[in-house]
Amino acid sequence: MVQCYSNRAGCHLMLYQNAVKNDDGKMLYHLRSCQSDTSTAIEIINTVEDLELTAAQKKACLMKCFVKRATAYVDLGQLDDALADFGKAREGMGKNPALESKMMRICQWISKRKDSKELRAEAAQHHTDQDYKQAVPLFDTLIGIEPLDPLLRVKRSECYLRTGHAAKCMWDATFALSILDDNSDKDLSQADDGQSLQATIQAAKEKQRLRSRILSLRAGAYALVKDYAKALRDYQAALELFPTHPELQKATDHVSLLIQAKKYANRSTSLFSKRQYYKARGVLTTFLNKIPLPHLHVGVLCNRAACYLATRQYGKCIQDCSRGLQLYEVMSEHKANRLNEEQALEWLRTLHVRRGTAFCWQGSLEKGLDDYEKAMKLEKSRVEGSSESIRLLGEDIAKIRDSLEKSASAISTS
Repeated sequence: MVQCYSNRAGCHLMLYQNAVKNDDGKMLYHLRSCQSDTSTAIEIINTVEDLELTAAQKKACLMKCFVKRATAYVDLGQLDDALADFGKAREGMGKNPALESKMMRICQWISKRKDSKELRAEAAQHHTDQDYKQAVPLFDTLIGIEPLDPLLRVKRSECYLRTGHAAKCMWDATFALSILDDNSDKDLSQADDGQSLQATIQAAKEKQRLRSRILSLRAGAYALVKDYAKALRDYQAALELFPTHPELQKATDHVSLLIQAKKYANRSTSLFSKRQYYKARGVLTTFLNKIPLPHLHVGVLCNRAACYLATRQYGKCIQDCSRGLQLYEVMSEHKANRLNEEQALEWLRTLHVRRGTAFCWQGSLEKGLDDYEKAMKLEKSRVEGSSESIRLLGEDIAKIRDSLEKSASAISTS
């Protein structure tokens, strides 16, 4: 029986730790269930004498329960209880650097409780100034002290989103939603007079605004990792709370377009891999006509150019590559480019390679060489540049130069 409680507590802890991955909003439920099951297991071990366990097995189970319960206590804000449980586990397990590190961190949080007001003000100022990297460590400490404060979670979630840490943003947003759901029982029935009723209604409205903000942040994080289906779900949930909010409507429409764009991209890639180049080109043309997202059109033009290249329509390949390069330049000038730098460099390199190849097939070796040299320069500037790609580009450049030299030699001898 005691092993069952201990194992179930471990399951709840694992479910809590994988809540975002599993799309599970019951984070506090899992923490409290872990706390409850470990407490039951500890009580059984300490009070029941005829357990079918050896002394060593009892001790091992007890130490595991202390660690699990302490872990739950930390994120429930019961720091003194967590410190006590980690201390008991350390006594039984001996020297353990991991436990000692956790205990030291808890002690630091406890020591800073009295400074929480000043820390809040400092963190809020960094957040207001959009100095998100400086704000995060302060929010880390504040959340360590008060993990069940949804506002702290929301602000740190925004900091993570603005600095590109999508997974951490999702975690804080999901935890904040779990806190709001946990407090849902405190509704209008608690009001006992007109004044408190009005206050409760106002609190409910504030909670609604906060929920909408949390959903928007998490949606942004999902969009950052291109999980557009979940991003759309969260934006739509936020929009249900505030149907006339223009920014929410705009974000929802944008993600809907991204979902359509992904379908077109996957369809064209599948057709191209099956050598159905004309059909793939048709899908990409539909993409360009129906999806008004210029930052994606650079890649679409690059892919359509590949279709033209495969069907030996070199003039059209050159047109699409040139159009893609011009579009990127225009977006960069107007700061409208939403591609990250690495993605942009990859597309630009590929556009130059494909246009250079088309020029060479047309016999314009000088233009082809110029494009290949530009592609080589871009590949070398990429953080994720491949040495193999550089080698292959170098070989192609050498072949083009050799062809140019032979052509020049043939002209001079004639």
